[in-house]
Amino acid sequence: MQVLGEMAGPHANRGIVELFLSVVPTFPVGIPVRILSGRWRGYSGVVVRSRRGGQLPVVHLVSGPGGSPTDPVEVDLAQDPCEVQSTVLPPHLPVAP
Repeated sequence: MQVLGEMAGPHANRGIVELFLSVVPTFPVGIPVRILSGRWRGYSGVVVRSRRGGQLPVVHLVSGPGGSPTDPVEVDLAQDPCEVQSTVLPPHLPVAP
């Protein structure tokens, strides 16, 4: 999404890109994520509530640094800012039906 935003203007219609980014969440519900900085650095989990406009999501963290399972915790990343990256689902992370 960041790359798309950077393309607005020189490579893509700015109005259409801005409309798209205002409607589509950066981190959709269900997508696995890894926390890259801040208090929860190294933790992984799944987005449980997304926000539009590039705001950080609410995530359910289930593994700690190094991939070790941890007691699940729900974290609102908008209240605890950090860098977040979507990831491939680790094999130990359960998928809700």
